[in-house]
Order: sequence, then C-alpha cells, then structure tokens
Amino acid sequence: MSSILYGAIGSIIAVIVIALAARTRIALGLLGSTYRLAQVLQTGGITQFHFSRDDYSGTLRTYLSQANHSIGIVSISLHQKHQEGDLIDFFRTCLAREPNFRIRISLLAPKSEAAKGAADALNVASAHLTREIAEMLQVLDQLKTSLPPMQQQRLDVLVHDCLPMGSAVLLDATPEQGIIQIETKLHRAPRVESFSFEIIGPSSFYQRNYRAWMELFDESRAPTAEELKIA
Repeated sequence: MSSILYGAIGSIIAVIVIALAARTRIALGLLGSTYRLAQVLQTGGITQFHFSRDDYSGTLRTYLSQANHSIGIVSISLHQKHQEGDLIDFFRTCLAREPNFRIRISLLAPKSEAAKGAADALNVASAHLTREIAEMLQVLDQLKTSLPPMQQQRLDVLVHDCLPMGSAVLLDATPEQGIIQIETKLHRAPRVESFSFEIIGPSSFYQRNYRAWMELFDESRAPTAEELKIA
C-alpha cells in the first residue's frame, strides 16, 4: 500500500517538475527573444517607436527644438503638424538665432499624380488635399520672402512629385550621425493613427535611410507659381 502511495506522490511531483520546467523554458524563450529583438533594434539605431500620434510626448515643434544646426522635413502637407504649434514662428527663430542653421522642407506637389494617390490613401477628397498642400506652401513661401536675404538662402521650400513610403523629420542629420524620425500612415485610416520610429546614427540602417531621404531632397524642386495658388 505504501509503495502505491509513494508511487502516486512521485508521479504528482514528476508532473509538477515537468510543468515548472516547461514554464521555465517558455519564460526563458520569451526573455531570449525579447533580448534578441532589443539587440537588433539597438544595432539598427532604433530608439523609439510610436504606435499612434497619441504616443508622442509633445508637438512637432517640441521635437524639432532638439536640432542644433539643421532641420529637414519631408511631408505630404505638414498642415496638421503646423496647426499643433506655430511652426512658422519657430522656423523664423531658428534661422535668426543661428547664422548657419538650415531648414529644408519638401511637400508633396499639390497637383501631381502622387497627390491624387495620397488623397485616396488618406481617404480625403483630392481637391481638399490639393488645397491643404497649397495653403502650407503659400505660408512657407511668405515666410521665406519675409526673411533677410542671408536667411532666405538657408530655407528651402520644395515639392516632390513622388509618393515616398512615409514622412520624415531629420535633425542635425549628416551621413554618419543625427536623428531621423519616419512616420507612415495606414491605408484610409485617420491620420492620427499613423505610426513612427526614430533612428539615431551611427548605424548602417541610419546610413541607408539618410541616403534615401537625401536623394528625395535632391529630386525635389521649387514649387511653381501655379502650385502656390489656392484653388
């Protein structure tokens, strides 16, 4: 009888040990995969990930204030971000405060085929997006013309005719170091549901992104008089 009892107790203990071992392996596996993911992100220079605009700790103006010598922005219209805080006054201050500060802004060409595709993806009327971009271009152009000549040379207001995979903010970006934040939008979803990640150089992933966004700036051009008109 005692042998049967001891055998039953032994079986129960064995089951408990096996269960604990299985849980331990799962826990170690999860910790291991989390650690590997952290290593991959660190190697790539990815320091932040925002699941939606609600995750941001401040406005775009607050984020841009980290820059010491240059700001680059690639955006569809920059309209909503401008509404969050007075970007124009901020740009004016940056250019006046630092004699070598440079700002480059490239928006989607308002009457391009890419703008029509963007309107469809954003689930807004094409005419509405065209007007939104043109309004922002006009505001930026007015800022540029109001600046002293030396400051005008350090503000580039551009448009691009392609539709990149997202928007980008580049702070003090050089080929090796800087900050690049990339934001992309979900198809036909509200713009507040866009998500983003931040890359800090040096890393090979940072360098690849830097080259790609610099190429987009190189392909950008000054807006035409017709594109500056608000329909």
